[in-house]
Amino acid sequence: IRILSNLMGTTEKADLALLALQVQGPGMPVSPLFPLGPFFPGAPFFPGLPFKPFGPRGPALPIAPAFPFGPGLPGFPVLPCGPRRQITF
Repeated sequence: IRILSNLMGTTEKADLALLALQVQGPGMPVSPLFPLGPFFPGAPFFPGLPFKPFGPRGPALPIAPAFPFGPGLPGFPVLPCGPRRQITF
């Protein structure tokens, strides 16, 4: 906020800029399993992504057709879901 307020002049403008970074796509929340971060808020870049809620024991689900990034970055083939397994030695 300080950096933005120094660049923009006031804290209020910085707050508005931070809110603008958090704007979501049309009716689509950013998936908590795949937070895109402030640089990719999921607004005009990836509109209409049909994120699906995954249960704790959900199977591996293909999301490439539902989550295409474009020709440069193809969608991930699968998203393995389920409880994490701790590796011990």
